[in-house]
Order: sequence, then C-alpha cells, then structure tokens
Amino acid sequence: MNLPDVRENIKSAPDVSPKIFLILTIISFITLMYLLWRFSAFEETRKNDLRVVLLPTQGTAGNTSIDLTNKLNSSEDWMPYIASVEGKVFHFLWCPGAKNIKQENAIRFRTKEEALASGRTPARNCPGL
Repeated sequence: MNLPDVRENIKSAPDVSPKIFLILTIISFITLMYLLWRFSAFEETRKNDLRVVLLPTQGTAGNTSIDLTNKLNSSEDWMPYIASVEGKVFHFLWCPGAKNIKQENAIRFRTKEEALASGRTPARNCPGL
C-alpha cells in the first residue's frame, strides 16, 4: 500500500460522531480518575499499616516471644530498635532486616539517638527510620 491509498482509506472511513467521541472521552476520564483515587487510598492505608514481628527473647523458658501488650507506650523495658553485634546498621523490630538477626547476636536500643551514638546508621530498608 502506498501513501495515496492510505489517504483514500482514511477519507472513506466512517465518520465518528462528535457526541460519541465526547461520551467515550468522558467515560475514559472518569474511569481513570476512579482508578487513581482507589490507588491513592490503597497507598494511604499501606503507609499506616504497622507490622510487628515478634522476636524471641533471652531467658524465657515457656514464653519465647516479646509481649507487646501496652508496650507501645514509652515504658522502661520497651526497646524498639535492634542491631547485630557485628552489624553497622540498626532496625525497627518489625523491619525485614530485623528478622535476620539471631537473638544471641542482637543489641537492643530504647531510642534512635542511643542507636546512633553506638556508631550505627539507620537501615535503608526500614520505612520511617
């Protein structure tokens, strides 16, 4: 097919009504806005989603997990930061990297400042750290 034939085919194509084109454009726009709205709502709930990982504690015979009941308040024994003895970064307890730290190699910190003072840096894969 050469260029004149293509032009002739375009000219002979049925004409789309401007009303139909406008309706399809509006429907497409509304659908796009709805999908963007749903996606942003999903992302907003993901930001507020707090996942807590229970790590084994030392010196507990029967109960081998940390009791998190009422621990979100600033109590004396609540230490939300964890690092490995040999590591150079620290994590929140619920971060993916914290799962890889063996309990016998773990160091716990009460505050971010305390962890920074130990010479460690925040882990990059911990959201909000």
